[in-house]
Amino acid sequence: NNQFGLKFPKTDSLALCRAFDDPEVSQACYYELSMRVLPLAKSDLSTVYTMFVASITDDTVAGMVINSAAASALGERIADDSFLPLLAQCRSLPSRVHEDCLKGLTGGFVAHGEPGNEYVKAIAFCGDTTLTSPEKHICYANIVRTFRTVYTNEKLATICEDVEVPYQSYCTMTP
Repeated sequence: NNQFGLKFPKTDSLALCRAFDDPEVSQACYYELSMRVLPLAKSDLSTVYTMFVASITDDTVAGMVINSAAASALGERIADDSFLPLLAQCRSLPSRVHEDCLKGLTGGFVAHGEPGNEYVKAIAFCGDTTLTSPEKHICYANIVRTFRTVYTNEKLATICEDVEVPYQSYCTMTP
């Protein structure tokens, strides 16, 4: 908000994070700032990758940044259900961040979905026929893992009835 003398730079917006010697502080910086880069990339995950992620040499940090940006991108579209273009954007990314991008999309359903009903759109997304089997595994594994943090075991059991049978094993796995 350009308050307190801090202005978010429009170019090399994550440079501040590289300046920290402490890896824990640097990763926290990347995580927090990665939620703010989507508008600078015109809400396009490929552009986020090119502008902000490609130069990050640590694959874990690169994955975290694209994950966060993908969750934010899903949040922008949560009301209109246009999630499949985001899947296409994730698929266009280099393999080193493809899975993190997909996990970010699935995490976005809980972060931005209708409280108490976040699972509805998440399960519909994971069940879409355009997802490949490996993508469905990532999708269902991640949403069930995330659901465990927000729903009771009883509600999770009910939700899992709507998960496609081949992927219901994620519902019975212990975290």
